[in-house]
Amino acid sequence: MNPLNRIVNNQLNYLVLFVSLTLLAGCTLGPVGAPPTLPADAGYTAAPVVLSPESGLRLSANTAPVAQWWQQLDSPQLDGLIAQALQHNPDLAAQQAALKAAQEYAAAGQSMLFPSVQAGFSPSRQKVAREISSTLSSGSNLFNLHTAQVQITYPLDVFGGNRRQVEAGQALAAQQAALVDAARITLINTVILGAVQYAALVDAAKCTEMLVALNQTALDRTRRQIALGQLSASSALVAQTALAQTQSTQVALHKQILLQRNQLNALVGQYPNQPLALPESLAEFHLPDVLPLSLPAELVRNRPDIVAAGASLHAAAAQVGVAMAARLPQITLTADGGYVGSALAGLLSSPNQFWSLVGGMSQPIFDAGGLAHRQKAAEALYDQARAQYRSTVLNAFVNVADSLHALQEDSSARTLAAQTEQLAGQSWLAAQKQVELGAISPFDVLSVEQSYRQASLAVVQSEAVMYMDVAALYQALGGTW
Repeated sequence: MNPLNRIVNNQLNYLVLFVSLTLLAGCTLGPVGAPPTLPADAGYTAAPVVLSPESGLRLSANTAPVAQWWQQLDSPQLDGLIAQALQHNPDLAAQQAALKAAQEYAAAGQSMLFPSVQAGFSPSRQKVAREISSTLSSGSNLFNLHTAQVQITYPLDVFGGNRRQVEAGQALAAQQAALVDAARITLINTVILGAVQYAALVDAAKCTEMLVALNQTALDRTRRQIALGQLSASSALVAQTALAQTQSTQVALHKQILLQRNQLNALVGQYPNQPLALPESLAEFHLPDVLPLSLPAELVRNRPDIVAAGASLHAAAAQVGVAMAARLPQITLTADGGYVGSALAGLLSSPNQFWSLVGGMSQPIFDAGGLAHRQKAAEALYDQARAQYRSTVLNAFVNVADSLHALQEDSSARTLAAQTEQLAGQSWLAAQKQVELGAISPFDVLSVEQSYRQASLAVVQSEAVMYMDVAALYQALGGTW
């Protein structure tokens, strides 16, 4: 065996023996950092949520969210938008880079649990005064000196301070991973809302275009009746006002469509001038038949912001242990060995060998209360993290409750809007038959048709709200698991 390898192995044997004996007495200080237990009576709503039967939707506690739940909306354009956003959105990419950094820092922190080994070689040429004894056995005052050595340093983690520091780093990496999941879910939900709003705006613009045409027809007929002396001149002002108001709504809708397109371009990582395939009508979407309603315990385990708050609590608990260990003795073991000689030839020979094994211990005696205050600060931050965790859980339950109540009320509103549209459509058909029989004038039919188009516009708005409610429920439940 190479002499240098032999000396290194000897030092490592001493290290292993000493470290093993020391770690047998090792301990871990500070709180564990487990999240508070969820109360047994924790729930979402005081009374069961009942959706309108006409909505075709039902809630099921036995149905878990699927990984890509948005595909249940049956919109290829939406699927493409989400896929593009997940791949190219710069904000999500920034969160993923932050996760990579946190994971690498956590991995780097584990190095403090192991000995550090350094090797060195330092050649030098020296001349000592004749009045001073030479360091060489030959007595020469002018000589070359070559030193090859290996140094092993190990801070013994007797009280677990290093282990808890590593634990904190791993918890922070877990927190960042949960934040990435939260960012991903938020991005998906934002894209869905944007696509639904865009499609609803397009449908609303089509309805408004019909209303503009109806108001223009009403104005033309009013002017003809004024010319025939059947109406007063002031009647034209009323018709003109209705037309101008509808045209103003049409312009506002076109503006919103353009702005919504720009926003969707940004979400998928594109510039506003680049082409984008978008759903052009709410008819391209379909609501799923069954919506999941996970149990409270599942919500706490899977919702990313709760997971992130739990990881933050874990990290805060570990920092309490670090602060406590810092007030206790710090033990370090150092082994140093190598060869020193005046010539490279024969440097690694037994006469040139040297080694040392040093154990050191330091204990803070007086620091004006600095370490004690740092421990109290860490304990206060731990209490803060516990309170923030509880707040996060409460807000998550409120989000789910809000989504369920919104679904309940909006499903009823959607049903009423559909019934109103149906009745308005029947009135319009009846009015058209009355015109054919001469019972009413064509001018009267316009007013009935306008009511029908307004009812159709209300249906579009209620449909869009339902899709948004469904997306909000999935987000509140933690999105994809």
